This record gives sequence, C-alpha cells and structure tokens, in this order.
Amino acid sequence: MKTFIEIGACDFDTCLPLAENGWAGILVEPVREISDNLVKQTIKYGFVKVLNMVVSDYDGEIDFHVSNGDGWAKGISSVASSNHKGAKMFEIENGLNKKFLKETRRLQCITLDTLIEDAKFTEIDLLKIDAEGHETNIIEAYSWKVKPTMIKLEHAHIDDINMKRILEEQGYIVWTEQNDMYAIC
Repeated sequence: MKTFIEIGACDFDTCLPLAENGWAGILVEPVREISDNLVKQTIKYGFVKVLNMVVSDYDGEIDFHVSNGDGWAKGISSVASSNHKGAKMFEIENGLNKKFLKETRRLQCITLDTLIEDAKFTEIDLLKIDAEGHETNIIEAYSWKVKPTMIKLEHAHIDDINMKRILEEQGYIVWTEQNDMYAIC
C-alpha cells in the first residue's frame, strides 16, 4: 500500500487524490478547528489518520500562533517559539499579518521520526510539508531512517539554498517552483 504524510494539512487539497485512490496517510494539522473538520472529511478513507499536533525538532510542547483569517490567511497559523528558524508569519509584510492573529496556544509537538515510528511506517511514498517557515526545523532534526521517495515542501519562508543542500546530501534530486520545492530519491 502506498503511503503519504502531510504536515500542515489545512484543507487537505494536495493529498486528497491519493486517499481517494487507496493510499494510507497521516494528516498533521495543529489548529483544532481545522483538524476536527479534517476528521469528518476523511472518515470515508479508512487508511487516513488525522493528528492534531505540531511536527517540530523535538518531542514536547511548543507555542503556536493561530490565525483568525479566512482564505489564504487561514493557512498562516504557525510555530511561535524562539527555536523557529524560518520567517515568522505574523511578523512578515511589516507586521501586516498581525491583524490575523487570533491567539497563541501551547500544543503538543513531536519530531518526524516519532511520527513515523508511532505510525509504524517503513516506507513513505510522499512527504508533504507546509509548515509556514518551520520546514527547516523538521528536516534538520530528521534521522532519515525511512527515506521518503518524494518530498514536496513549501520553501517560501525558509532558506531554500540550505534546504536544497540538505536534501541533496541525502541523495535527492531537487528542484524548485515559485513556492514549493520537490525532491525525488
């Protein structure tokens, strides 16, 4: 059975066709209101699990900014902790995004390794990460014990040259588009 992990699932639009075609997957969405909706949306796909937590570079708890926006602004909820290496979503655009900040919550966080171990995945066909600038934290902490066949991640809010180097060192062929980076092993 083919498998996927989507970190920062929000509306579940990228991996939905995979679930519809029988893939097993894990959707990670930190915003409770959105993850509850994902549970309802994915109940018909027996092999898709929704986790309401943050994937980060350690296991524990982390501060997380929740957006009150709709449309594109719904997707800017993001890690607020000082260990965050990418752009801070509510500080970019000269702070214009601050109007979308609903609240800061303390949430459970786990590493990608812990997520994969808990899921008992021995293979991953697609890893998608859209963590609003937290992608570097996730990837730098990863052990690569299970090497995804393909990775798609948003690179708009991180040092994409550094991320490309990290992925190439793991043997991936890497290319970028406007906001996304792709890596195939």
